Amino acid sequence: MKRTKNERKGNKLKKLREDDNTHYYLSVGKWAEVDSDKVSFTGCGALKPKYYKEYYFCCKDCGVNQVWTAQQQKWWYEEAGGKLETRAVRCRACRLKEKMRISQARATHLTGLSQKRQKYCITKL
Repeated sequence: MKRTKNERKGNKLKKLREDDNTHYYLSVGKWAEVDSDKVSFTGCGALKPKYYKEYYFCCKDCGVNQVWTAQQQKWWYEEAGGKLETRAVRCRACRLKEKMRISQARATHLTGLSQKRQKYCITKL
């Protein structure tokens, strides 16, 4: 039986509580200073942070507890141009799986479009 997204999310949160992990989405420890010139900030009414702080998160695909380090956040927001409103939601392994899935879906889609285009061009001649 296929579970809904809310059921999966509820099970992950329940598992976190059972593991006595009270730091879900809370800060952990190490800090990294924000270079405000490099950060794209679009929040209305909120202040720009002065520091990135490590925090725990639960992977939305596999449910594994992870830490998004301050250095990883610094790279994401300042070098990759991620928005400050975004947060880590997948572990590295699931992120790679999702990247591959999207890549394969894109390739399949483009192949299908190419075949349709060729078929359409042949029938119009």
